[in-house]
Amino acid sequence: MNRRILARILVAAGLAAATAVVVAQPEKASVRFSQGWFPVFAKVNGVDTAKITWLVAAFVRGVNKAMKELVADPKAAIEALKMRDGLIDVGVETERLRLYVKELLLTPNVKANGFSSVNTKKLDAQIADVMEAFNVKASVTSASLNTDRFLPPKAERLPPVWKE
Repeated sequence: MNRRILARILVAAGLAAATAVVVAQPEKASVRFSQGWFPVFAKVNGVDTAKITWLVAAFVRGVNKAMKELVADPKAAIEALKMRDGLIDVGVETERLRLYVKELLLTPNVKANGFSSVNTKKLDAQIADVMEAFNVKASVTSASLNTDRFLPPKAERLPPVWKE
């Protein structure tokens, strides 16, 4: 993850001290993501998330805030992208962002339950399908892959209204 993006997320979460560490010593702070999932675990200086739950929760709050800001002000998001990469085609990226938000991000589940809300019945069915397709005998459930203990309250995760 780009250290400036991580620093911005941490600032949004109110973690100025952690931000200073990331900016000054990026090699000492890392965040790992599970593939295709909202970040649900982190490793900072080799410390297990059980010992830094406050940091994981703050990071999740920061990402949540960033997603809400992206939906609320997509023009600002494109401007930030343009600052990062001056060679982008603003028109193309604006359309790409519009499609992403409208078709992929603001799903009926997200609109009803907020960012990072997981439909456990759907996830369990998907896990069962994959296990059957690959003839996996292990017992895997949505509860073993996902937790909501780091999420802000639902009211704080609900997205703003998308204005095209």
